[in-house]
Amino acid sequence: MGARTELKMNIDKIRSDFPFFKDSNLIYFDNATTTQKPEIVLAATDDLLRNGLTNAWRGSHMLANKAAMILENVRTATAKFIGGAADEIAFTPGSTYSMNTLAYAWGLYNLEDGDEILLCYEDHKSTILPWLELVKTLAKFGKNIKVISIPIHPHGDYDDAELAARLTPKTRVIILTHIHSYFGTEMNIALNIAEIRRYNKKIKIFIDGTGAAGHIPVDVGSLGCDAYLFTGHKMCALPGVGILWISKDVQHELQFFIFGANPDSQGLRMLESGTYNMPAIVSLGAAIKYIEKIGLNKIEQYISDLTRKLANGLNAIPGLIIERGASLCKCQSYGICTFGIEGMTGADISYVLNEHKIYVRADNFCFENSAKLTSSVRASLYFYNTENEVENFIRRVQEMC
Repeated sequence: MGARTELKMNIDKIRSDFPFFKDSNLIYFDNATTTQKPEIVLAATDDLLRNGLTNAWRGSHMLANKAAMILENVRTATAKFIGGAADEIAFTPGSTYSMNTLAYAWGLYNLEDGDEILLCYEDHKSTILPWLELVKTLAKFGKNIKVISIPIHPHGDYDDAELAARLTPKTRVIILTHIHSYFGTEMNIALNIAEIRRYNKKIKIFIDGTGAAGHIPVDVGSLGCDAYLFTGHKMCALPGVGILWISKDVQHELQFFIFGANPDSQGLRMLESGTYNMPAIVSLGAAIKYIEKIGLNKIEQYISDLTRKLANGLNAIPGLIIERGASLCKCQSYGICTFGIEGMTGADISYVLNEHKIYVRADNFCFENSAKLTSSVRASLYFYNTENEVENFIRRVQEMC
């Protein structure tokens, strides 16, 4: 990674936008858990709370009309951000809720006895558990759904050949991850979606894009999936807002699964029962504006280069137990390196790093089969991290080996 890339990104200016980084001695490498918030996001949220907060689409007075306008403007901006249309966007409380929405608003009403679901047991729990629980529910009503496992290649992305081999005439829906939360790899989903479509265009393809949105350019139209979801808090917005894009071709197959006060049952608004989290939605609009001002192409290249620098440094340290992904292969990876140290638990490694104000994720990682994981830590980067931080991090890890 050369200085020219960092100069183009103007990292000093970017870091000055984040109050959290006023302490220049800390190193925050836990961005895959959640990201820090720039001043523009904090200011937009503060303005909303100080100058009148009410629920959108719940009244005809000035504040209610203003809230509705704000919400719909953010919906339009969010759709543009991922190459979709505003009437294909539903706001949810987060990615976990969004995947459950797909399982119960679509899966509960459309899966039939003998159908098959393809998913990967090494993906995040929130990606797969809604479907595994749905299978149990449907079995109680005489609908036996078969779950087919998609294996992950030793490099850390899906095994393309094995995925294709598991397609059958009974395959009804496939759940994929765009960028893996543990390995950090881009999971080659464009190639896999094209292969699935060649086999059977009617198979539904739902994508967890939580690790991709705000990190790389996303175009749902080019991908050719049926649904795509992500969350605001992993791209500089506040917690509490999830984004669920659903193709118009699939929307007519959806049914209510949460009931309550909903003034408009048309389109995806039927999935938004209850009170909108207006502060989080406003923060999402501000975060998108901030990220677009920097430029997603620049962000993608910068994170990729920084990840490669981190991976190369870790690979040069004897005694590290390297997990799949950027640290183990030259595949395209974005922001994540996961590793262990022989004789230490992940908690031990994290504790030592914490003493030096270095923050990483340790153990578990929200996997269904987490007991099988190497005791490890995950270092995850974002566009406000620096080469100097990576170099300091590598030195601290080397001291522990």
